This record gives sequence, C-alpha cells and structure tokens, in this order.
Amino acid sequence: MTADEATEVLALAREWQAEASRDARSAHPINNRFLKLWIALSALYALRFDHLDGDHTQLRQFADWDPVLEAHRRGLDRHVYRRAVENLAAYGVYDYRRGTTVFVPEPYTSRDVLDAIYQIRCNLFHGRKSPSSLRDARLVRAACRIIVHLLNSLLADDSIWDDAADQ
Repeated sequence: MTADEATEVLALAREWQAEASRDARSAHPINNRFLKLWIALSALYALRFDHLDGDHTQLRQFADWDPVLEAHRRGLDRHVYRRAVENLAAYGVYDYRRGTTVFVPEPYTSRDVLDAIYQIRCNLFHGRKSPSSLRDARLVRAACRIIVHLLNSLLADDSIWDDAADQ
C-alpha cells in the first residue's frame, strides 16, 4: 500500500467516525452507530494488516499491535471504557454458528475484547441481533464505547500508521 493510499484510508476512517458521532447526538438507533464505527475500525485493521487473509485474522493481529494494546490499557483506567468492557464480560456474546459463547475473562485482554465485539458484528450482520432487545442494545452500546475510545486513540497520531504504507 502506498503512503497516499494509507492517507486515504485514514481519512475514510475519520469520516465514518464522524458519521457515527453525529448518530450519537441524534435519535438514530445504536445499531446504526455501531455499523459506522465498525467500518472505521475495520478500515484501520485492514490498513495495518492488509497482508493477512481474512478480516478476523487481521483483527486478532490488530488487537495484539502495540498501539492497540496501549490504547486498551489506557482505556481500562477510564471508567466508561472499563464499564463497557465489564458489560461485555458480564453478558458474553453468543456465537450462533458454533453454538458457543464468546467470553471476555479477566484480565480483559484487547484480543478477548475485540473478539467479543467481532462476534457482536457477526450476529448483527447475519441477522442475529434484535433492534428491540434490551440485552442486544446493551452489548452494542458497550461495543460502541470501546470502539470510540480505540478510534480516538489510534487516529490521534498519524505517525503510528507510517509503517502501514510500507507493507
């Protein structure tokens, strides 16, 4: 990927993040906001790990990338982020395809958190989340809070993306 392409992807991620922020201030359903935040997040993990096949593989490597680890560590020191992670941990996320639940055990690693959010995304994209379910809304809201923090951290400094253009 060229430096110009990386710059374009970062601009698009910021655009989707801004769209999601507008939804947060309006009456749009939380699922709409999640979808926009997911697009921004997936742009970032695909930018950084585009040499890997499969979005889940890319996301798992992204979760172990130093800037994500640091953003997640800082987030756990903040009440809103930690509470969102604890909500994911308390509920778990059911994987309908495998018939299992994705849990977020302590110490709440970034990989476990992003795996749970990925499962929320899968359930939503494949018709397994109800817009009228309070439980589903709580999970999606928690995921949104986590993604917002990660995006804010990861988009604050373009220099962390310099090596993405070299991949």
